[in-house]
Amino acid sequence: MITTKDKIGFIQRRRDADGKETFKYIEGKIKKIVIGKKKISVYSDKFYPLELADLEGNTRIFNEDRRVLIVGEPFITNDKLAAWCQKNVDYWNEHGAKSLLDD
Repeated sequence: MITTKDKIGFIQRRRDADGKETFKYIEGKIKKIVIGKKKISVYSDKFYPLELADLEGNTRIFNEDRRVLIVGEPFITNDKLAAWCQKNVDYWNEHGAKSLLDD
């Protein structure tokens, strides 16, 4: 179960003025968790309110296949996963990223 001691990670994709693609790893602390009638909302210091079901689904993808990184979707992170994400982001910024859809 998620607690306020956990963190949320996010890999942001951007393009600069020259069209070069860059990535940034962002991490935020969970401030509160609100249990509603239909959903559980997670609030953090860096992101809009998120649904716990979405966070858990994105995190499950990371845990099932370490060859896949989700860009543009938040996930629950820990120190080990955060270091792995930052390492990949640094590599992509230096060498470029390859999508599953690229030839």
